Amino acid sequence: MIKAYFTTSFRSLKRNKLITALNVAGLAVGLATGMLILKYVQDEFSYDQFHERKNNIYRVQHNFLREGELDFKSARTFPKVGPALLDEFPEVANYCRVFQKYKGGAVSYEEKSFKEESILYASPSFLDMFSYELIEGDKTSALNEVHTALITPELSAKLFGNADPLGKRISIGSTSGIEEFEVRGVIRSPENSHLEFDVVLSYSSLIALWGENADTAWSWYDFYTYLELQAGASPTELEEKLPAFVDKHGGESRGSKRVQLLLQPLTDIHLHSDLMMEASINGDAETVYFLTLLAIAILLIAWINYLNLATAGAMERAKEVGVRKVIGASRLQLGFQFLAEAAMINAMSILVSFLLIYVALPFYNSFAGLQIAEKDLFLDLAFWDRVLLLFLLGTLLSGIYPAFILSSYQPVMVLKGSWKTSGHGVLLRKILVVTQFVASVVLISGTIIVYQQMSFMQSQPKGFDEADVLVVKAPDVIVDSEQYYRTLETYKSGLLRSQGVKQVTITSEIPGKKVGWYNGSRRVGGNDDLRVTMYVATMDYDYFDLLNIDLVAGRTYAVEVGEDSTNVLINEEAVRLFGFESAQDAIQQKIAIYRDTLTIIGVVKNYFHESPKENFSPTAYRLMEEERSYFAIKKDAAHSSDVAANAERIFGQLFPGTPFEAFELVDFYQSQYEAEHKLNNIFNAFSVLGIAIASLGLFGLASFTMSQRTKEVGIRKALGSSGESIFAIFTIDFLKLVLISNLIAIPIIWIAMNNWLDGFAQHISIGPGVFLVAALTTVLIAVLAVGYHALKASLINPVDTLRYE
Repeated sequence: MIKAYFTTSFRSLKRNKLITALNVAGLAVGLATGMLILKYVQDEFSYDQFHERKNNIYRVQHNFLREGELDFKSARTFPKVGPALLDEFPEVANYCRVFQKYKGGAVSYEEKSFKEESILYASPSFLDMFSYELIEGDKTSALNEVHTALITPELSAKLFGNADPLGKRISIGSTSGIEEFEVRGVIRSPENSHLEFDVVLSYSSLIALWGENADTAWSWYDFYTYLELQAGASPTELEEKLPAFVDKHGGESRGSKRVQLLLQPLTDIHLHSDLMMEASINGDAETVYFLTLLAIAILLIAWINYLNLATAGAMERAKEVGVRKVIGASRLQLGFQFLAEAAMINAMSILVSFLLIYVALPFYNSFAGLQIAEKDLFLDLAFWDRVLLLFLLGTLLSGIYPAFILSSYQPVMVLKGSWKTSGHGVLLRKILVVTQFVASVVLISGTIIVYQQMSFMQSQPKGFDEADVLVVKAPDVIVDSEQYYRTLETYKSGLLRSQGVKQVTITSEIPGKKVGWYNGSRRVGGNDDLRVTMYVATMDYDYFDLLNIDLVAGRTYAVEVGEDSTNVLINEEAVRLFGFESAQDAIQQKIAIYRDTLTIIGVVKNYFHESPKENFSPTAYRLMEEERSYFAIKKDAAHSSDVAANAERIFGQLFPGTPFEAFELVDFYQSQYEAEHKLNNIFNAFSVLGIAIASLGLFGLASFTMSQRTKEVGIRKALGSSGESIFAIFTIDFLKLVLISNLIAIPIIWIAMNNWLDGFAQHISIGPGVFLVAALTTVLIAVLAVGYHALKASLINPVDTLRYE
């Protein structure tokens, strides 16, 4: 019986080759697109899901309050929080502290040295609470002792080749010089973890380096703290007890009036957390939901195509159904017959989609900024789960209703010919066409808005000049502070003598990177109670001039002035928050930052230090040599390669054994838009595919519609209608549906895209032009898809259409 269903289905599909090809092509493109997007979505949702105890692990979030108002939210908190919570609350089963080594460091073994960006100090509980795979080593003791380390397999291969790394001693630079660590294990750092690492050092090593403050401080908030709660313990109830806990340990200056501690579920961090000092760049839940809806929209368009063509084709199959019912076929048997056809179409489409994925994957990785390998995709069990789900959904959604319509025909009516005047399924087809074009309008409008926002951000005056600036990372090994700073100045002097170098500055921060040092500050004199959390950047004399940052009032630092270390420059945002009447009014006023009282000597114009996505931050610019992380080199574009080569050569002479790292500032700054570029590229490519699929379906549907109305055309022409009027009649029918689609889609896209734009500090306003372009595009698509058949029908000879068999 089943074999008969599929044999009959195959013959039917073979008989209608054009429609079968349109269905398979549309479904295959839709399925390939859906599977690729859903792979990305799956990866984003998979972050930290591999931890066995994930449902009981929370990160402590640190909110800082000013006058009862939220000032900032940080992913890091005080080192004392973890052990104190374990001691005082029975619902806390364990804690883990993690400290991220600032700037990473050079990791060396014998003659080999590599700069590693992600070096963590972690409590021994790191291996117990979390489920990171320890490939080699003893889980119970690997991080228990001072100067012990875990490394990733990738770093082990670079340092030791195929040799056993256990017991070997590696060197890592620190603020006290070179420290040695014994390798106690090899640990895998999965890509889908919010904590990235190349090396994990024992937390006791940090205490040995910086003293007991790294263990007991309640004012130094640079530590990630994770709690594992007892099974059944309520995080909400624990949060309610935390204000009293904060008051007990923080006193007046760091009590609950100033500090708020909250608990973040571990699995929420990647997609739902956007705090200061995140351990890595997190994803964005709205973008993931956006892409999920995009995949669903394209799949629906593809399935609707099939459903439209199948229901329209029901008229062509009516005589077949009538005859089969007369000779004894039941409605259930007929229903299974047409479900079998839907299954065959979906199965063929899936096979074709595999080929499309294989061919398109390198291009998809390139424009979407992803790294999906064929083996990772096709060997992933979750991928085959999605394939099976899409096959079943596609078969049911595209097969049940046609099966219901076809099997419901009454043989007497069919064989009399009455079926030809039936309007069964026409309303549904209109609804489906409207639904399809609503999705198309959303895709077109969304693509335009994303593109406009990207163009707007990139066209915004940044407030500084990033062109022709090479950035070199300063070494982080400090054995003798005075000698170290002298060597930095020697390197700067050497660069200035090199061909093609115009200017050089040494700074703690560069545009495109969030300022990492922030501190409480207040006005001195006047309104002493006015406090502001200031971001603090440090630099030498040439910073503002090299980056061409405008001065609004006062002066910048000058070599000739000997007391500039007690002075400070601030930006316009700081002027506003401190309540000064103007930039000029702020000059010679005093502010206190932490324990230092400084005189304001200049105000610089607000500039987008991070990106136009973010609001301006109140920033202080200090002349300090203690915090210097980067050399920014303004170069002559004609000698760009010489500048880079000389910078590396001189660096190697002054800092032997330290890996050289350099990059172009313009590229680094542009990387801030990576997520938006990715979304823009995906939207553009898949919107075109979605619209193409919809056009294919409309083309096929128009073909069916015209074939069913050929007699009407003949009668109209016999009664004197012109070809132009017939063309207009059939085209207008579809244009009405397209216009209805636009009216439905406009409020949807307005609400959705305004919510997306609210995530940007600087953004466009959605104007009517977007919807006008989308409407005109869909009208053009409809005219092109339907017009061919309407024109063909208008040219038919009425004698041919009215002739009976």
